[in-house]
Formats: sequence, structure tokens, C-alpha cells
Amino acid sequence: SGRSGEQRVHCYLGVGASDAIRSEYQPESIIRYCDTFTGEDALMCRAGAAWTLYAIPDYRSRSASLCAYEDEERAARCKERAAFNKYKTP
Repeated sequence: SGRSGEQRVHCYLGVGASDAIRSEYQPESIIRYCDTFTGEDALMCRAGAAWTLYAIPDYRSRSASLCAYEDEERAARCKERAAFNKYKTP
């Protein structure tokens, strides 16, 4: 994308948030789309989508699957960026 650092991170968080809406909040579709990117870009895309789903109570239960990586450290980074810990589950 030509960006680096936090600008790049925020760009891909936004891409994921946008795709969550485009995909009608379907995790499988979001994962397929975000995984067309590589490395941290794919992770940030998923995290942005996960945040979007989590922020909407009707879709909150779908959000965790977006950060479900086999690699625990990767999953933790995704969840941290998705900011799940900043919300209280009703």
C-alpha cells in the first residue's frame, strides 16, 4: 500500500472493517478476503473486521472466529488490535 508503521496498520484495520460490512458480517467470507493479503496486513484486516463484528451486538458471537489463529501469539495480537478487552459483554 506504500504506507508503513501505524499508518499501514490503520489502513488494513479499515480495510477489514469495510469488508465486514461488504460481506454482510460473514466470517468465512471476511477470512477469505483478508487472507488475500500477507503477514501483518492480513492479521490487521481480520482484526478490523473482528472489531466491527464485536461492536455490533447481533454479530458479536461471530467476531472471535476472525482471530482464531493456530499460532497463539498471532491470535493474541489480532485480539489486542480488535480491542475486545475494551468492551464489556452484555
